[in-house]
This record gives sequence, structure tokens and C-alpha cells, in this order.
Amino acid sequence: MQAKRKPYTRAGDLVSESDFQAGMRTHGCLWFRSDVASVPSDSDARLLSRVIEAVQKGLEFFSEDYSDINVDGLFGLRIGQGQIVAAVEECKASGGCPKDLQPRLEKISDGVEQTSAAAMSYVELDDPDYFKRFLYIINSPYLLQYRPKKMKNLDSTPAGHDATYDEETGDACFARIMGTYEENGRKVSKCNFAKSCWDLVSKKDTSNYSITHQLLYFILVEKTGCVEELEKATGASVQDIQDRFCGSIYNEVLREVKDGAVDILNQDLFLEQVMLCGILGYEDFVQRDWIEMVLKWQRPNGCFSLPKYLVAMEKKIEDNNAAEKKLLKDLQDEVEMINKQHPTSRKLMRETVMNGKSMDEEFMMDEEFMMDEEFIMDDEFMMDEEFMMNEELMMDEEFIMDE
Repeated sequence: MQAKRKPYTRAGDLVSESDFQAGMRTHGCLWFRSDVASVPSDSDARLLSRVIEAVQKGLEFFSEDYSDINVDGLFGLRIGQGQIVAAVEECKASGGCPKDLQPRLEKISDGVEQTSAAAMSYVELDDPDYFKRFLYIINSPYLLQYRPKKMKNLDSTPAGHDATYDEETGDACFARIMGTYEENGRKVSKCNFAKSCWDLVSKKDTSNYSITHQLLYFILVEKTGCVEELEKATGASVQDIQDRFCGSIYNEVLREVKDGAVDILNQDLFLEQVMLCGILGYEDFVQRDWIEMVLKWQRPNGCFSLPKYLVAMEKKIEDNNAAEKKLLKDLQDEVEMINKQHPTSRKLMRETVMNGKSMDEEFMMDEEFMMDEEFIMDDEFMMDEEFMMNEELMMDEEFIMDE
């Protein structure tokens, strides 16, 4: 999935859609999931209630205009729904949840299902190819086995430095896992691991959205049941890779949180980092002060967003990048067309040999042509000189006549 998509516009609001999705996804994960089946303390119960209210407000924001949801937004809803469904199952199994918790969660889950179903046709219309490629992960709740764990050996997984990420290649790699990637006019089989993909997703010293998308790849591998095949093909352990990535991400998160706050430009990234490692069960990401901090980011209408002037600036940058890409594509097409009309000297040499002409003959013909061009240029120069002389003569004659 892509790190950033187009801004989400609705009823006069201009919000960063990735911020909004990430906020919804983070609350949708219900960070309290590991303790949901136990009786919480009074303070935990109050916090739990605030989180559920925030999730409900986020869902209402989506539900009010589901026609503006795209693939990435729907993916966010499905991840949140998956965590809520799992929390409900834990409540049923334990019987120890607060009395009103289960019906509240079930109501939210039903609301996500209704909104997601209503949005599907609009999402497909927005980008049919993208929709088909990722249909597998947006047509039902995104369920993952929750395995609670604590971070280990954090000193061995420092925050990375390389934030570069090729979204197109990344999306193609996701599609290969799901079996929706087309190659030579045919769809590849599920659990397809191309070397170019492995190089991308196993690269070390990554950071920012690069490492979160690497982690998302292995989450998808687990979701699609491809773990065994990948481990056989690569000799790597998916669990070890997830441990390494979330260790590095955790160290990066610690760097982002300063004096109980996260810079507004890093809030989207923070939410994505916490959400991805949180759903895998890394409970170090479940911190009370972080939950309370994120709750403050939500607007009254339920959305999470950048200030409008920053969103407008971000959109302008994206538009400029798109214009630059189009210009580069046009230049490449122009070069290809020129190459077709005027073959390179290498191609000329190959063609002349195939036609039985020697290079010397071709060179002499080219030289004669150049001489002809020079002759024409000389003729034109001489004609220009003659014209100037005739013009001066005419001016002299007119001067004499006037006198």
C-alpha cells in the first residue's frame, strides 16, 4: 500500500487522508486488546471508554460520506474492524469484560461493515486497477493472530537512516503475495517471491515509511498464509524479521516523542508505526501516555488531520511531483520517437553491414552529403551578400535620382 495518497475532501474539510486513516486504524486496533478480557481499573475503564468514543467518532466521519473513501482508507477501516472483531471474541471466550463493552464493540463492527460495503463500488470507480489488485485485503475484516510479546535486544536494532521507498515496486510485491500481479498477460500464483521484491523488503538500515511498508509486506505474508513458503524460499524467519523491524521502529518512535508530544508532521508516521507493531502484539507500543496524546489529536468531527495550510502545501508538492513525472515521461517518449526516426550511429553501422555496404562507403556518402550542405550554406551566404550589394546599389541609385 502506498504511504501517501490524495487528500480526503469533504464538506469543506481538507484533511490529510493518510493522517485520518492512521488515526482510525490506531484506535481501531484498540491498544487495550491484550487486556480487554480482564476487569480494568477505574482509570483504565475511563480511558477505554474514551478510546471507544474516539473510534465511534472516526467511524461516523467515514460513514457520513463513504463515496470519498479510497482503497487505502478502506484498508484502514478493515484493519480496525479486524481488531474489534477479535476483541469481541475474547470477551465472549472469557466472560470477564465490562457489561457494556461487548455490545458497544459489536455496534462499531457492524457500522464498519455497513460503511465498507457501501463504499466498495465508489472505491472501485476511483481506481479500478488498484481496487482489483488489493481487493483481497479490503473485502473483509483484516484478522491476525495476536501474540503478546515484549521488545528484546533493542540495542541490536537501532533506528535506521534510509527513508527511500519505491511505492510502485512495493505495490507490485504486495500483489505478488496475493496472486493479483499480472506478468506477460497472466496473473502469477499466490505467494510469489521475486528477487527484486526480496531485495526491497529485506533491505537493512531503513526508516520512516520505508520500514513500515517492509513490515506490512511480512504482515501480508502472514495474512495470506505464505509464511512457510517464504521461509523455505529465503531461509529467513518471518518472526525474526518482524522482531527486527519493530525493534528498529520502536527506537525510531522514542526519537519522535519529545516531552510527551510528536511533531505535527510526524504524527501520521507515528500512528502507522504504532498500529503495525501493535497489531502484531508488541505491547511496548501500548503506552497509556501515548494513547492519551493521540486522543488529543482528534478533531471534533472525528478526523485526524494536518492544518489546512500544510495539507494545501502537501497537495501542491504532490501536484508538482506529478507534473515533473509527466514531463519526464513526455521527454522519454520524445527520445524514443526520435530514435525510431533517426537511428543511432550504432544502429546505422549494423544496418549498413546487413545491407552489404562498407563503412567507408557509408562514410563517403555522409561526407558528400555534408559537403552538399556546406555548399548550400555557402550559396545561401553568397546570395545574402549579393542581395545586400543589390540593395545598397538600389539605395545609391535612388539617392542619385533624388539629387
